[in-house]
Amino acid sequence: MRAKETIRVNVVKTILSDITYAEKAAASTAPVSISTLIQRAIKKRGDSVVQFRASGRDDLAEKEQAEIGLLEQYLPKQMSKEDVEKAVREIVDQVGAKGPKDMGAVMKQVAAKIDDSVAPKKLVAEVVKSVLQSL
Repeated sequence: MRAKETIRVNVVKTILSDITYAEKAAASTAPVSISTLIQRAIKKRGDSVVQFRASGRDDLAEKEQAEIGLLEQYLPKQMSKEDVEKAVREIVDQVGAKGPKDMGAVMKQVAAKIDDSVAPKKLVAEVVKSVLQSL
């Protein structure tokens, strides 16, 4: 705060606010991990960047992009697509999947091995689908 890093301070305050809100809402729903909250914040800011650029507001888009960079520092190291594919192939071999109809069984095992904080579910599902289709 004393270093006048206003963007970093605002990002941290926003995440703390999101965490507090999620904790209060967790009484009625399933708890949400902090990494999931950070990923949601990154996604919101990414959507904002697209909207700002479409509107010709590059100044605001750059601000949002800087916030995305700060938020990514608080996430665990993300798995590359190749790493996800390697893990999926190992699980496919363990499960003995024969094709796309075994996607449910493979996804269940993948979800247990690969955490949402290191690889987005969308990426994992795409990789599982492509691996099973190649069988």
